Amino acid sequence: MCRPNRIRESTGKVSVGNGWQAHAHIVGIVILAVLLSKVGNCFHVEYQPPRYRPVEPKMTLRDILLHPDGFHLALAPAFFGFYGYFGALAAWEDQVDSAIFEKSRVKSVAGASAGAMAAILLSAGVSPNEAAVFCSNNVTLSKFADFPALLALFRGNAFQKTIHQFLREARPHQSLLIEDAVIPVAVSAFDLQTLQGRILQRGSMARAARASATFPILFQPVGWKCDDSQDDYVLIDGGIGDIHGWKGLGPFVKHKSRIIHIQMGTALYSPPGPSAFRSALSRQDIDEVQVISILLTNLPQPGPWALEKGPVALEMARKAMSRALDQPMRLGKEDRHLILEVDASSV
Repeated sequence: MCRPNRIRESTGKVSVGNGWQAHAHIVGIVILAVLLSKVGNCFHVEYQPPRYRPVEPKMTLRDILLHPDGFHLALAPAFFGFYGYFGALAAWEDQVDSAIFEKSRVKSVAGASAGAMAAILLSAGVSPNEAAVFCSNNVTLSKFADFPALLALFRGNAFQKTIHQFLREARPHQSLLIEDAVIPVAVSAFDLQTLQGRILQRGSMARAARASATFPILFQPVGWKCDDSQDDYVLIDGGIGDIHGWKGLGPFVKHKSRIIHIQMGTALYSPPGPSAFRSALSRQDIDEVQVISILLTNLPQPGPWALEKGPVALEMARKAMSRALDQPMRLGKEDRHLILEVDASSV
């Protein structure tokens, strides 16, 4: 009679024991879950959305040229590179918009050396095609070979006179002073007295073009008197102090601006981007500036005794640029930097 009671008693103990174990098991799971969540937080990396470039990588140069916000144009120094520049710019005029340099689309233009000569003509309202004809027909050795010179081969007076006469004939009723330019312009030169670069924003267009393009040994230094100060400069090639030809854009560029920077180069050349532009201008307030680098490659090299290559380079640049207008540009190493190589080797 005692066995059933023991069984019931034993059964009761087992029931109590199993309930305690189940409760402990549940508590253990909860504790383990909490611990795992804490450990997981130590290794958790908050999701960051991908950082996209501000410009689509498939954008073309045509898209940039037709954008209603417009652009600033900088032309880098290049030995007799104005042939290539005018050929490339003529393609914009022919293939994109015949009035591209007559509208407010071009906000300002700057350059150094040969880039300054091109910038000056554009700022006076001369179209790229007009300038191309001028360079092909008027830039001859007999037009600028004026002897003797001081510490150089040519004086440069004939070169200045040729540019002035062309501008006067092309724009007979227009001021030929930099400050009165149709398109705002400033060009770079290098002062031998202070060994510093100078930005020319006032004075004769023709003389400024000559000063910035005064390649050492080829042309003698140019005297430059500043009307608004007591300083007089002795100037030579602007590419010495402005190797990219874009410092003249400093007075015109605002916080959000688009810079088209044209330069001669090679496929291996890495063009400077927005950070280099800000550094050159000593301006960190233009952190949203965008730079479109255009590299003109594989053009013939004109020179004083190879001027016949000039018109050839001009036409090759025109054809190469026409083909490149709708090619997708590649992204540079920085945000807001696009690069387009215009290869003339296959035209």
